[in-house]
Amino acid sequence: MAPVIGRPVRRRTFRSSSKKTVIVYFTYRSGSTPGPFRGFVRVPRGYPDANVFICGLTLAARQQVDKLTRASVTVNKYRYDPTNGQLEVGVNAVLASASGQANWHEVTFAVVLTDTSVAQFTHINGSCGGVGQCSIARNLAGAIPPGMHYIGLGTRSWELGSNDGPIPLNALSGHIDALTVGPTDVTLDYAGAFRNAAQRNRMYLEWAASVIAFTHSEMAQNTSPIFPQYTTGIGTVTTRQAWTNNDVAPTPIKGALSALEGMTYLYATGQEHELWIVEASLGNVRIQPSTTNNVQTDWGIFLGTTFGDRQNGLQYDYQESRVLGFLL
Repeated sequence: MAPVIGRPVRRRTFRSSSKKTVIVYFTYRSGSTPGPFRGFVRVPRGYPDANVFICGLTLAARQQVDKLTRASVTVNKYRYDPTNGQLEVGVNAVLASASGQANWHEVTFAVVLTDTSVAQFTHINGSCGGVGQCSIARNLAGAIPPGMHYIGLGTRSWELGSNDGPIPLNALSGHIDALTVGPTDVTLDYAGAFRNAAQRNRMYLEWAASVIAFTHSEMAQNTSPIFPQYTTGIGTVTTRQAWTNNDVAPTPIKGALSALEGMTYLYATGQEHELWIVEASLGNVRIQPSTTNNVQTDWGIFLGTTFGDRQNGLQYDYQESRVLGFLL
């Protein structure tokens, strides 16, 4: 389903066997005059708790490649009325550049409706500043209640920028640098980079996320060999990367939660480039029709250095990490 410009469009809905959790995916694409979206979407009614998470993003300039001052995306839940299923959400994304040119964006987000008896969301809000890079450290006691287990770290806001004016980029990154998950506590270090080749510019990171925990009977953990982290993709490339992940759950499932944890884009030491597009998109989440436990997810990754070319760039490294939980 193609996105409708100017308002969120529902893409997929999953409901757990217990009927206590629903996951709804939406895609929002900005219009010709981009700005923050705030409005209502319709979701299932009757749930005590509602949360929203970034799943995928594309940020793009409309006129030319340029030095950048900021890259950001935020999704908000303002209010949810469980009596009628009206959910007020906000979506805001910016790729701010030296010329002040207009930009457009496409953001996919997940709405998680659930019951506090089967899930807990421990919210994190943090910021930091530094020269070229900085990090946010947190120790979250009690983030995993008794009877629940860790699912992942879902991002609600991801913003990086320069305090020294527009720069060509050597690195753009907001990503988990260290993560320890205990029986009840979560300790993490989230690192950000927004720097030029000299690595001398002052920068900042603003980040909001939630530690997601569910009961074992409501949502299963993914089977990543590096769990509690889950890396969607990692590589060194010159072109747009598009692929479908196949993730097999240990038991039959009703759906999946796939949300952004963090991403890193990096050029070689000494290199810096002006950009026009940054992509870490999620196209679709589905259960493979011939199975009951195989989740298929479509991804896209790209950094664009020639305006209008959405396939070819200059060599860069990338890494994307995500939440992946299997809805039972």
